[in-house]
Amino acid sequence: MLLEWRVHLLRRDPRRVWAVPAAATLAAALGYGITGSWFLALLGIVLVTAAASEYLLPITYRLTTSGVYAAYGLARLQMEWSRVGRVLDGEGRVKLSPFTKPTPLDNVRGIVLWCAPEGSPGCHSQVRSIVLKQVEAAKKAHA
Repeated sequence: MLLEWRVHLLRRDPRRVWAVPAAATLAAALGYGITGSWFLALLGIVLVTAAASEYLLPITYRLTTSGVYAAYGLARLQMEWSRVGRVLDGEGRVKLSPFTKPTPLDNVRGIVLWCAPEGSPGCHSQVRSIVLKQVEAAKKAHA
């Protein structure tokens, strides 16, 4: 294992938490209001909460020589280094896209690595350095 770290987006920015119960309430109201079904109202709450789980739950990341792994709640994401088409830098995060060229699908495919604060394991500079080195090594191995 090259690096393992954990981030919790809710703790990083707790001011946004109000949006989750607001959206869940709206989904429940629409589910019940349109269909009259309490089941669909409950389903709306569950779906909104599941969609927000990346924000609500701690995320564990693991970088290994074979690829990257992310886990939060029931979600388990992984990508081999050879499948990474592009590495996109963002503020406090590194996005691994399976596409070699920009595409609208970049928004829904790949893995976002949220970084820890600078100076701690999993900080942006450390994550970016390891990712770039591993992606380059994978490209050379498959060339």
